Amino acid sequence: MRAIHKSVLAVSVAMLFGGAAQAGSVLNIDPDGTGGVGPIYDMASLEWSAGNMLRTPSSVASGTVNNLAAGDVVQNYVQASLGNFRSSSGTLTSTTGYEWTFVGAYQERVEAVLPGFGSSSTFTSTILSGNPSNNYFEIWYDATPDANDRLGKGFQNDTSDAVMVMSGNILPWSGVVGDPGVTSFNTNTGTLVTLDQFGVSNDYGSQQTRSGFGASDNLVVQATYFNSAFFPGLSAASNLSLHMQTQLSLPFNHVDPASCFWNGTAYIGGAGGSFAGACPNTIGSQNGVLAVGVSNEIIQTYTRTGFHIIPEPSSVALMGFGLLGLGLSLRRRKS
Repeated sequence: MRAIHKSVLAVSVAMLFGGAAQAGSVLNIDPDGTGGVGPIYDMASLEWSAGNMLRTPSSVASGTVNNLAAGDVVQNYVQASLGNFRSSSGTLTSTTGYEWTFVGAYQERVEAVLPGFGSSSTFTSTILSGNPSNNYFEIWYDATPDANDRLGKGFQNDTSDAVMVMSGNILPWSGVVGDPGVTSFNTNTGTLVTLDQFGVSNDYGSQQTRSGFGASDNLVVQATYFNSAFFPGLSAASNLSLHMQTQLSLPFNHVDPASCFWNGTAYIGGAGGSFAGACPNTIGSQNGVLAVGVSNEIIQTYTRTGFHIIPEPSSVALMGFGLLGLGLSLRRRKS
């Protein structure tokens, strides 16, 4: 019995101090921040609809993101709308009559470029530390949905009724193999295909792309602000982070390519287009292939976001006192 008691106490202490940041934390969400929609209990993850990423050279020797080499640095801009809230039991709650959206930005450094199968190549990159102008992540609530995937607008605070749900920054890779913050992408360097293959119409005419697939593994967003109206029961002292699993693919077959992207202060060009409100084309007639003044690339994304919470200091202290009481009780029982 003595060994069992010591094991129980040791495990409890390890859970308190060694595992305070629990994987897959669940929390309560108030989708509209006012109680009008009704809370979602035990919410485990945010299931984002297919979205868009713009990759643009920050320090790239070749001048184009489709001809990367080790040491090159690219700037990424991402945006998407929420499809569903997922509870810990797997129940999905859709966003109906309102919307949650996110915008984000971060830099990556290419670590290696390797030949793939057939006419393909794979690059691996890692997240870099940044500053507020090139590294940020924001989630927004809007009572009047206006996010437009094709136009690429309406994902951030561009209407009077938009409310920030949370904001933070994307953490850099630690340098340890297996830690979060690594991206890989395999590009077919052979036959070009039509860029826009979503829906019944091609909104971008003859624009083409190389096909490809990849993933950003467990990007971590450290929250610097969260709106307590959307997180009932979560103390302002809580340490909240998001863990993002993102799949990447080309061509676009589950969402329209975005004409515009938000860079933190203004809209910049993506796929272009000839429709009203479109931004300049910065990807060229062949997505990401260097032309005159054109070197960017857009990629289709699928993102799932989980929450991780480190208890506030007072909660840790109370748990510590509880464990201390447990240890004293066990000692009295033994004597």
